[in-house]
Amino acid sequence: MTLSFLFQSIKKTNFVFIFSFCIFITIAHSEDYPNPPSPTLDQLNTLNSEQMREYQKLQLKVYAVEMQLDEIRETAIMVNPQLKKEMDQYQTLVLETMTKQGHNPQPILARIETIQAALQNPELEEEKRIDFTREYEKKNIDLQKISQEAMKDEQVQQSANNLSTETIAAMRKQNPKTEELLQQMKQASDVLSSFMAKVKLSNQKK
Repeated sequence: MTLSFLFQSIKKTNFVFIFSFCIFITIAHSEDYPNPPSPTLDQLNTLNSEQMREYQKLQLKVYAVEMQLDEIRETAIMVNPQLKKEMDQYQTLVLETMTKQGHNPQPILARIETIQAALQNPELEEEKRIDFTREYEKKNIDLQKISQEAMKDEQVQQSANNLSTETIAAMRKQNPKTEELLQQMKQASDVLSSFMAKVKLSNQKK
């Protein structure tokens, strides 16, 4: 899936945004694609202002790499009509599964899009930026819960596994920088995991 993707352009329509969301889910379930850690709501609520700023910096590094991988993926899809067809079929399957399970991701995605637009404002007050970042992560966690439930469906899981393998292979063929970016993603994810572990340990000592 990803889902990461997640979140490349504020100007995307809801359809394209949901499409990217579904693709992020797919890629995130590939063993070749490092899955950045996401804090729980309780962990987010324990971060003070200084820790939140540090968390933002680390997240920005992850997103910067994700955006580059996203561009490579989109190019690979453009030159591979069959892969695009499979992506569309997978998107439909995921959304249908979510609906059957009683979920509607569109309101969450719409709010995330609004928050992203606000965060891109260089004149945004620091306190507001922190509040938006917290809300963004909470919405992201909500999306993950929905996606994880959808991924429990056997048909979705099989389709995701097949598509993720084909997608990563197409990305590597399309751009040799893919491997380097995947390594950067792993490193950034590891640093973020280490940071969250230190925060958790620090809070336990209080």
